[in-house]
Amino acid sequence: MPIHTVYDLKGKKIRLKSTSKSGGEGSIYEIVGNDSSCAKIYHSRKVTAELHQKVLSMVENPPDDPSPDARHRSIGWPEDVLYSDSGRSWFVGYIMPLIDTKTFQETHKYFDPSDRLKAFGGSFTWQHLFTAAFNMASAVAALHEKGHRIGDLRETNILVSPSALVSIIDCDSFQVKDSASGITYYTRVGSGEFLPPELMGADFKTNDYDRYHSDLFALAIVVFKFLSNGVHPYQARGPLVDDAPSPEEKIKKGYFPYAAHIKGIEPPSYALPYDIIPPSIRVLFNRCFVDGHTDPLRRPAAIEWFEALKAEGVKLKQCSKNEYHWYGNHLSDCPWCNTLISLGKDYFPKPFYAGQQIELIAAKYVPESPQEVPPGQGQSQTLMPATGTGQTTQRAYLRTRVPRKSAKKNRVLSRNIWVGFAQLLGGILALYAGFMLYKYGVYGLNQLDPSVDDYEIFLAQVIAYVFLLVFGIHIIRSGIDDW
Repeated sequence: MPIHTVYDLKGKKIRLKSTSKSGGEGSIYEIVGNDSSCAKIYHSRKVTAELHQKVLSMVENPPDDPSPDARHRSIGWPEDVLYSDSGRSWFVGYIMPLIDTKTFQETHKYFDPSDRLKAFGGSFTWQHLFTAAFNMASAVAALHEKGHRIGDLRETNILVSPSALVSIIDCDSFQVKDSASGITYYTRVGSGEFLPPELMGADFKTNDYDRYHSDLFALAIVVFKFLSNGVHPYQARGPLVDDAPSPEEKIKKGYFPYAAHIKGIEPPSYALPYDIIPPSIRVLFNRCFVDGHTDPLRRPAAIEWFEALKAEGVKLKQCSKNEYHWYGNHLSDCPWCNTLISLGKDYFPKPFYAGQQIELIAAKYVPESPQEVPPGQGQSQTLMPATGTGQTTQRAYLRTRVPRKSAKKNRVLSRNIWVGFAQLLGGILALYAGFMLYKYGVYGLNQLDPSVDDYEIFLAQVIAYVFLLVFGIHIIRSGIDDW
């Protein structure tokens, strides 16, 4: 894979390796020798003088990242500017923190019940969702503290980890304020279902809009979706919104379906009970979506969300029946257990341990010879199918009775003629060997036979006859049948 060379603000050479990840604005590169950062290199057609100055301002005025872990960044903010030459005459991109997208994924995979259950079962609990909402508010508050705005705050530029940590990406599209010159670089994009009513239909490419109150509206929507299984706060049904099928149209109408005083509108049938959310958090939702719908100044600031979520988060209770059920301190009973009883759904199911199996030492099969019984004979065997109520008659089989072994008979000769012949030959060899041993062995020694002149030859003959004797006996015994 080719290596590309670029230079940072100090003129230091940086070697880049392609990751094959590319988007509408540029491509992501791995930095050789640096496993904590990566580089974004813009497509040449996207590079402008304003973009260069904006990225420079971002590098010089970063927010205070609230992440407690130095290995993690809550905000993917530019760390250095990159150029194609050491003289810094041609801006090409910037260095930013490396975020592991295998671990950090888009928010909908966590607050959407089907995606969440598929990936984590019940282990990503409501406590995780609550904490992710808190971490999100913390990151937005840190950005606002430095005068920056996200502008296009939405699900796809918020990444969440299984431990509820949050990272905000695509930071070069943010609204950025240069602290030295006072110049503001505005956001040129927006997503309809996260925009407040005053910016619906706005032309962001040609007009400059401060996006602070837009951030507050979008932050409240994201927090609501974290706590409500991904349901948008303006998703509703009823006569008041029959003519407004999309979230954008419902936002324009301004009917918050969880507000008690509004008649003719209610939350969707799949929405969770609103009282699952702690009262102090519901107050903030009401301020944003009811009071703040027409008056942006009434919307809660990010620091208010931070403080309220922190206060309620430490008071969350754990169910005594299911370790994955967490809920607000204001409730006396576990709402997730009640949902399981009323709807038959458990959004945070505990592990199923009853499916475990125990393995013992395998039993040994007894050899059997199945014999097919002709039709009409024997007793048929009826097998019940694994599912259903019907019966299927199969062909019957009858096991053949295996006769017991009778006592062994001391038969000398085999029934096989050739084996019997061999036994006879073995008997002749044994008799001959025994005779010769007697004649030249025992008798010769006892009588001191003078014919025995060389005792070495004598011993060799004795050994040979012993071998013939044993061999003959073996032939005789190996032919005996096992009756």
